[in-house]
Amino acid sequence: MYTGTFFSIFGIGPIVGMPMASYFINLYVDFYRVDPADVDLHPSDPRWVGAWWLGYLLLSVPIMILAFLVSFVPKRMPVKTDSQEKPDQSAVQDNKTAGRKFKEFPKALGRICSNVTLMAVIFARAAMMANQGAITFIVKFTEEQFRVTTTISGIVKDYYDLGL
Repeated sequence: MYTGTFFSIFGIGPIVGMPMASYFINLYVDFYRVDPADVDLHPSDPRWVGAWWLGYLLLSVPIMILAFLVSFVPKRMPVKTDSQEKPDQSAVQDNKTAGRKFKEFPKALGRICSNVTLMAVIFARAAMMANQGAITFIVKFTEEQFRVTTTISGIVKDYYDLGL
């Protein structure tokens, strides 16, 4: 379930990110301190740097809220009996002793690392991210090489990220 959710969000990310990136790249990087008119810069100027960091800042808030909410999901869901609901006693016991089992961390880490499916998903994701370092400056490169606006260059980069 977690892997499916992760990859679903991974697919939805560019749908949200492309419009945000197109908007934020047209804001000057120091828009809160400097008026671009004072330094005689505009988005089509090669010296222009957009507010690329603003999307990370704005999206970090809902991500932290979701991470906080996910931390309240129990390890096991309560078991429903015939006529009444009764919590699973093993889940209650696990919650009581969770803080005292730090010494079992290496064994748990070994079990996680020996999970072939999980490791395959992690390595596949790492392989997909391998080109992220190389395309960090692809927006600026595309602007200069093909003389397009920052917005168009950002959209081209997002299509490249999607593999289109």
